[in-house]
Amino acid sequence: MQPLNAARLYTSTLIERAKSTAFGELATSIEASLTAVEEIMSALLDISRIDSGALKPAPAPVAAQDLLRKAEVEFAPLAREHDVTLRIVKTAATVMADRSLVGRIVQNLVSNAIKYTPAGGKVLVGLRRRGNRLRLDVIDTGIGFNRDQHRLVFAEFSRLDRAARMAQGLGLGLSIVQRLVTAMDLTLELDSKEGRGSRFSLYLPVVRNARPAQGEAWPMVESNVGTLNLKVLCVDNEKAILEAMQGLLEHWGCDVRVALSLKQIDRERLLEGWYPDMVLMDYHLDQTSGLDAIEWLRHNLGGICRQRW
Repeated sequence: MQPLNAARLYTSTLIERAKSTAFGELATSIEASLTAVEEIMSALLDISRIDSGALKPAPAPVAAQDLLRKAEVEFAPLAREHDVTLRIVKTAATVMADRSLVGRIVQNLVSNAIKYTPAGGKVLVGLRRRGNRLRLDVIDTGIGFNRDQHRLVFAEFSRLDRAARMAQGLGLGLSIVQRLVTAMDLTLELDSKEGRGSRFSLYLPVVRNARPAQGEAWPMVESNVGTLNLKVLCVDNEKAILEAMQGLLEHWGCDVRVALSLKQIDRERLLEGWYPDMVLMDYHLDQTSGLDAIEWLRHNLGGICRQRW
């Protein structure tokens, strides 16, 4: 994926520098095409991992609100763009789930709900207690489909005609959802009426008297970056990624220094009299891991460098 990541960084820089010009529109089109390629590759990799058994679910007590909050932060901008009202119902429930894999299911379901709901419509995400389980509902007022098409929507590379006309897609999202549900031995329920909307419901075990794992903080972030004014150290063994990252960050007003390895940092004395506010570190370096590299930086920078790795 690294060459693709580098290409997207380059196009992001081009978009920033060529706004409101014909070149900016061209760069935006290239970015959209690269995004589609990345989505296809990521989806096929996910399917490969699931089908080969390499993906091993690790259920643990999870605050259901963490799953919903992540969906809200990630998809609120998309909902605004489509003029769709996204409502997330708060909950204090704790469920037994693999946070990452269930998060992927919710991600795919909410994304589809927004994409296939016409402007002015609504998407509701929340939980209902059903016996000893909780039912996580993603409900929309979108285009819907009839009962004869229920099986078809889960087939790989399959898209209904009306859905294909309404939004771009791969026809893989619900196939991945079904595979994840099967891998975790969960239940997914579908109710839809053509022209009126759909409800996808995932059933999760309830956990009582258990402290959920600490979730991530998901602050709402504005897309307008502005001038960052940060000193940033970028370390990656791919030169193209470093060049693209440097170009984008410098355009945002950052003082950037780049290195292919720890040896280069040491040999060129990049940190003499210069201490980064932030480090962007590749995990797979040529002769060490990114975690070991960060420990090396902490040791050599002493207490001067703040804990912002």
